[in-house]
Amino acid sequence: MENKGVFMKKTTFKWFIIFLITFIAENVWAQTENLENNEFNYSSPNYKQVAFDDSTSLDSLIAAQIAQNHIPGLASCIVKNNQIIWNRCYGYANIEKNLMVNDSTSFLLASVTKTFTGTAVMQLWEQGLFGLNNNVNNFLPSGVSVINPYYSADPITFRMLLTHISSIKYNFDNSYYPLITWGDDSPISLDSFVVNYFTPGGVYYDTANYNNWAPGTTYEYSNEAITLLGYLTGIIADTSFFLYCEDYIFDPLSMNHTAWFLSDLDTNNLAMPYEYQFGTYYPIGYFSHPGYPSSLLKSSSSDLAHYLLAYINKGEWNGVRILNSSTVSLMNTVQYPQIAPGQGLIWRLEYK
Repeated sequence: MENKGVFMKKTTFKWFIIFLITFIAENVWAQTENLENNEFNYSSPNYKQVAFDDSTSLDSLIAAQIAQNHIPGLASCIVKNNQIIWNRCYGYANIEKNLMVNDSTSFLLASVTKTFTGTAVMQLWEQGLFGLNNNVNNFLPSGVSVINPYYSADPITFRMLLTHISSIKYNFDNSYYPLITWGDDSPISLDSFVVNYFTPGGVYYDTANYNNWAPGTTYEYSNEAITLLGYLTGIIADTSFFLYCEDYIFDPLSMNHTAWFLSDLDTNNLAMPYEYQFGTYYPIGYFSHPGYPSSLLKSSSSDLAHYLLAYINKGEWNGVRILNSSTVSLMNTVQYPQIAPGQGLIWRLEYK
C-alpha cells in the first residue's frame, strides 16, 4: 500500500499472506498441531480450490509456525482475484472435547475487531451524520461527556478516536481486567460501561482513564477509545451497536459464523483459547467484557475472507457494497504522519 492509502495489485496478495500468518501466530485467531503424533488435520474446504503455485511451501511454513508457537489449532485461507484460492485447517478447536478445527470454526479476533467498529463508524460518516473533526460530545446524550480532566478545554474528535491520539488511556488494570466475565456474556451493557467510564462520579471513572497530554498530540493505542466509537455508533444510528453491525456488515457479507456474544454462537464450534506451559495446553476459557467493540468479535476464516475481499475490492464483495471506494482509500491514508506514522483510520499501514 502506498502512502495515499490505495491498495496496489503488486502488494495486495503479499499483504494478506503476511496478515494471516502474523495474526494466527501471535493471537488466538487459530490454535495447533495434533498433540499425539504431530500430524495435521486438513478439513475438507467448502470452497473450490484454485491452483496455488507454492502451496507446499506455505503449508510447511504454517506447520513450522504452529509447532514453534504451540498453537493448538488453526484455520487459514488466502484470497486473490475475488476468490479464496487456498483454505486449510489444522489441529484442535477444543482439545478437551476432541473437536477439530474446520473452516466454519469461529475464533476470537482480538484487535482485528477494531476494523469492524471502524467500518461501522465510517458507514455513518458516509451518510453525513457527523464530521471526522467534530467534537464527539456533540453527539452524546445529555449528561454524558468525554473530557480529558487535564485538558478540559480541548475537544476529542472522531478522527482522534480512529487514530489512537485521543488521550483516552487503555486502563487495563483498573477498568478492563476486573470487568472480565468468564464463561458467559457480560451482564454489564456497553452503554452502562461507557457512561460510567467517562462520566465523573461513574462507577468506572478515574482521572487515570486519561493521559496527561492534550488530545491530538500523542499516539497511544487505546481499547477504550474504540469502545467509545462503538457506543457512538449506536447513539448516532439509533440502535444497538451489535444489531447495527449484524444488519450492515455481517448479514450483507454473509458472515454466518460471526458474532459479538457467546450466546449467539455454538460453543462447540468456537475455538477455545489456550495457554501453553511446560508441555501442556491449559484452557483459558471463554470470556467477555462490556467494552466488546474493541476486541471481542468472533469469526471464522471463511467469514473473514468475505470481509477482507470487500476491502481489497474497495468496499464491495459479491455485488454488495459496504463502503464507498473513496472511504476505503481514506481509511488507508495516514492521518497524522508526524504524530502517528503509518496510522490510517483504524487500519494501520505497513510499507513493503
